[in-house]
Amino acid sequence: MRWLVPLVLLAVLGCRTAEVKAIDKKCDAPLRLAVENAARTGSNDTLWVIGRTKGTIDEARGAQLAKAGARVLTMAGDIFSARIPPASVGPVALLDFVSQLRLSQESKPLTDPK
Repeated sequence: MRWLVPLVLLAVLGCRTAEVKAIDKKCDAPLRLAVENAARTGSNDTLWVIGRTKGTIDEARGAQLAKAGARVLTMAGDIFSARIPPASVGPVALLDFVSQLRLSQESKPLTDPK
């Protein structure tokens, strides 16, 4: 079944082979599945992602993430959170300083239970 994900990504999203390999290597299973589902359904809803980098994230790296398609929300040390369209997960995963990407959930402020 794991071989199906690269085939779907190549066919539907038009990902290059390098992007598919980067997704397979750096993304956790829930993120790979979310990208595959988006490719199958044609959804372009952004995904909430937590990423880890090799070394500290500075403004230059933040700019590279943005150029690859990530809307960076927070950066702290070697961790960042971002909203990424499914078609941009491959380009973000291809960045040499990105070591790991994990699917997250949308954060919502706590409400007063009154």
